[in-house]
Amino acid sequence: MRKILIIKFSAIGDVVESLPVAAALKELYKDGCEITWITKKCHMCLLENNEFIDKIICFEDIKSTYFRLLKEIFRIYNKNFHTNQKFISSCIQKIFSKLPSIKILRDHRFDVVLDLQGSIESSIISMMCNAKYRFIPSFINNGVERFSTKINTDFIYKQRVESYLDVVRFLGYSGNKINFGWNFSNEELMYVDEFLKEHGIIKGDRYIVIAIGTTWDTKNYPVVHWAKIINYLYEKDIYVVIIGGTNENKYIEELGKIISKDRYVNLVGLTDLRQMAIVISRSTVVVSGDSGPMHMAYSLGRFVIALMGPTDPVQFGPYGNKNKIIRVNHECRGCQLTVCPFGVDCLFDINPCDVIKELQIILESGI
Repeated sequence: MRKILIIKFSAIGDVVESLPVAAALKELYKDGCEITWITKKCHMCLLENNEFIDKIICFEDIKSTYFRLLKEIFRIYNKNFHTNQKFISSCIQKIFSKLPSIKILRDHRFDVVLDLQGSIESSIISMMCNAKYRFIPSFINNGVERFSTKINTDFIYKQRVESYLDVVRFLGYSGNKINFGWNFSNEELMYVDEFLKEHGIIKGDRYIVIAIGTTWDTKNYPVVHWAKIINYLYEKDIYVVIIGGTNENKYIEELGKIISKDRYVNLVGLTDLRQMAIVISRSTVVVSGDSGPMHMAYSLGRFVIALMGPTDPVQFGPYGNKNKIIRVNHECRGCQLTVCPFGVDCLFDINPCDVIKELQIILESGI
């Protein structure tokens, strides 16, 4: 029985993108592998009841004072030593493998580690597992890749789902099925159905989900544009459900100053991630910037209209062909900057009429 550890801490969208790795490993090794996944406490619910994940370890349970000391030592080394100093890198790996291990890692005795996070913290965990094989994706280039076997591919400019799967392909996987492994209990489904009913949406009603915010200011669609889209859908008697975390409440407050609150159903800050996923799964289409809910949407088989500016849609956009990407026209698009140095409201360039046009096409198609 192969014991395999997957390390992916964050963020929401990145964890979702990496979920098919577990399914691919199970297909590759059949019943001959046990998969353990380390992630942050706030993201553990994304992995709960996943049919391909056997165990989940909370990252915060590992972060002792001892671990933080090792992290600081490793950070200094990673910053000051050249990536080509293979001998020193080899010595560092041997040192970490001999250090007293954290009990929760030592007890599992992993054979293989897939470090999909590619950070200093994940590299420390990977080395302390003392596994025979450690692998890291092709796009990791911050220096920590020297401590694992980096998966080199002929073409690294691809969607992240595919980049993560390349690690399993290196191990011999040749399948082409993409399975995110979502699995909700009847109790969870019934709770969300009742929750939506309390907000005026009965099971079977068609509704559009809007993910109103993202983690970067440059990826946010202007609230004034969202208001125009919501007004259009309201006039067409189509429910609009707005989702997001508590950090997005500021956008809801701004929206409430522009249009009447009875034109949309506000669920911002009212659901956990699994409940949000079920709300998304019940929808007709999801409109979003580059956000965690956007990745959740396509992983749940929903049609996505993605509004993209500073991030590249090839690598970070919705996976699959069942989606529509609307990009800004700026020459600097895809800059990967969280703050625009020119003070431009990046996504303001996307006309809400273009979004409405795509919504019309989808709604008229009977999806």
